[in-house]
Amino acid sequence: MGIREIGRFNVALLAKWKWRIGVDDGGAWRDILESRYGSWKDMRVTMEDKKSSFWWRDLSKVCHDGNETNWFDNRIRWKLGNGKRIRLWEDKWIGELLFIQKFPRLKLLSLNADSFVCEVAKWVNNGNEEVIKWNLCWRRELFVWENELEAQLSLLISNAHWRKDMDDEWLWEDGDLNCYTVRSGYNSLKDHDHSLGRPWFKQIWNTKVVGPAQVCAWRVLLGKLPTRVNLVRRQVMMLSTLCPLCNNEDETIQHVFFECIVAQKV
Repeated sequence: MGIREIGRFNVALLAKWKWRIGVDDGGAWRDILESRYGSWKDMRVTMEDKKSSFWWRDLSKVCHDGNETNWFDNRIRWKLGNGKRIRLWEDKWIGELLFIQKFPRLKLLSLNADSFVCEVAKWVNNGNEEVIKWNLCWRRELFVWENELEAQLSLLISNAHWRKDMDDEWLWEDGDLNCYTVRSGYNSLKDHDHSLGRPWFKQIWNTKVVGPAQVCAWRVLLGKLPTRVNLVRRQVMMLSTLCPLCNNEDETIQHVFFECIVAQKV
């Protein structure tokens, strides 16, 4: 069959079930699973629950490798419909980061912390057309610097493209059809393992360069450099995730080393 890594292939097969739980609207099997364990969103909670079945625990583990990275969820994006299934802060539906990652300070202050998009966005009549009115509520009055964050958030959500007569959809970002397949999952796992740098660790430590350069390269491959995006993911308060050099894109490892027009001149 041309399959070199049977372990990866088994993980990709199991992940197909998570995809089906997320996209299938009906079916007795799905209703039974949700009544017993909750939806796919609750998989992290049940990963270590010994009361869960072995199948459900395996399904929970295959998409979470124990690090900050998550090969499956990182390739899932929501396409906005009526907003009834998308969580405002904890789902990727605008941009490349979750709002809880991009605006952790606002998430802590929000009274809509667990709300779905439809619960904070209301359609109102404005003359001859309906427009969206956002109702973001905070625990207290925001400071000046927090108002700047709110303005950034408001700008992002105001540009959302609604399909109010349709349901929200899961999209798989790897592949031409936006639909998960075992083949695309297997390829994503290979890319994920490669991005962690596992085949290159030995070469890094055998390279004849100064120690700090080796450590830096090792941390780059692990994705552990303290860029602004990584700091936000670790719940460190940042005024902005934009690159301080070019101020155009989020400061990620990919951006700093390969995309930043200012860093390239150094």
